[in-house]
Amino acid sequence: MKIEVKKRNFSSIWLTISATFVTFFYFTKSADPINPPKFWLIGLIAFWCAAELIYSLRRENTLLIKVRSKIFSLIIISFILFLTISFIYTDEKNIGLIGFTGRNNGYLSFIFFILIFIYSVKSIKMNQCGKIFNIISLSCLIFTTYGVLQHFNLDPIRWHTPYNHIILTLGNSDFASAL
Repeated sequence: MKIEVKKRNFSSIWLTISATFVTFFYFTKSADPINPPKFWLIGLIAFWCAAELIYSLRRENTLLIKVRSKIFSLIIISFILFLTISFIYTDEKNIGLIGFTGRNNGYLSFIFFILIFIYSVKSIKMNQCGKIFNIISLSCLIFTTYGVLQHFNLDPIRWHTPYNHIILTLGNSDFASAL
């Protein structure tokens, strides 16, 4: 039992760290150095979450999540159902699956986010909020430092952006300002 609790704690902290790492991930050799690398990294995280959920389903021999609220389950199932119907009836299957170029807001992205969300609900407990807060605070400190470097034109990465030069590793100054 103690090993299971440690594994659950490690898994939820790993999820937080890897999800935070997505914001720092880019590939400068690509035509779009921001969006595709983040999309595929989120996909890898989602597949890991799905594998963990399937493993726990087989081990516990119970429902995927013991949800306290039937409304929660209904909302998730409805969202997946309407998302799938939208994808089936779209004329542009490529855009429906991946999303617009540079946006990655298609069917796969939402499925990835749903898997990560379900795993988060199952694995993250309230007593871990302090550790999660510390990880997020550290990432904010890193982003703030990097933003100051960009402001003073000391950025070690040469981004090709026609707009504001403070984009962090998000590719858009609007997203950077939201942080």
